[in-house]
Amino acid sequence: MIDPPTAVVSQDASSIHVMLGETPFATYHLGPSEPRPYLSDVMGPHGRRITRPHPAGAGADHPHHRGVWTGHRDVDGADFWTEFAGHGRIAHRTLDELTEGPGEVRVSHSLDWLDAHGVLRLTERRSLRFHGSMPDGPRLIDVSTSLTPVDGPVRLGDTKEAGMVALRVAPSMEENNGGRVENSGGDVGEAHCWGRPAAWCDYSGQVDGEVVGVAVFDHPDNPRHPTPWHVRAYGLLAANPFGHRDFFPGQDRDGSLRLGVHEPVTFRYRLLLHLGDATAGRVADHYAEYVAERSR
Repeated sequence: MIDPPTAVVSQDASSIHVMLGETPFATYHLGPSEPRPYLSDVMGPHGRRITRPHPAGAGADHPHHRGVWTGHRDVDGADFWTEFAGHGRIAHRTLDELTEGPGEVRVSHSLDWLDAHGVLRLTERRSLRFHGSMPDGPRLIDVSTSLTPVDGPVRLGDTKEAGMVALRVAPSMEENNGGRVENSGGDVGEAHCWGRPAAWCDYSGQVDGEVVGVAVFDHPDNPRHPTPWHVRAYGLLAANPFGHRDFFPGQDRDGSLRLGVHEPVTFRYRLLLHLGDATAGRVADHYAEYVAERSR
């Protein structure tokens, strides 16, 4: 049995850097100048960068799509998704855990969702676990986020512009550039996966001459599991349980989620970074293992 590589973490004033063995894994940005925390330079097997570079460069579409992030366009009307004038900010408050060990790094921190006027709309507790069994094998990132209203009820509005976990893949992986989108129901392509509820959704494509992919797993205990997916041919993949008006037109459905004061809601996800497409990467098998972990 091969021992898992040691995961190593380092920290500077605004970022946390994660290594798996001798290879970079990801950088987590949470400094005071950021509109929201995000992961950049997320590296899959063989050191292939799976996320779009940030900054994305002059003229790039959707500049607020920064690697891997959490956001929502309508929190009682406040914008925590874009970086347009008047947007809110998800601000890092305290680092509660930062540990490293054989095969994994754990990060937990507390955050404040502040609107454009500095009014606190939500508090958040977020945990990330970076782990992998081999430097060149699949890599995993577990994300858990708990949102709590503190001064009164809060409505998470019905909008397609939200993702409790969202990511933007490398340009060469985009469906527009020959990449592939596939979900747990066997649907393929944006046209068939956008807004479709599924237990997981996978995005794969070429990076430096090799096919790699990233799947996002929706935890079975999440609200509104299986979640709809805001997935686009230009490279966006977001787990969005809110955007019912857009995802289910003509059905008179309201995807808003109303939270009572001091009543938290928790969402959990896993990102699987793998070689090949969803079939070659055994995404369905990995999801079954993820579900089985609940009973251990």
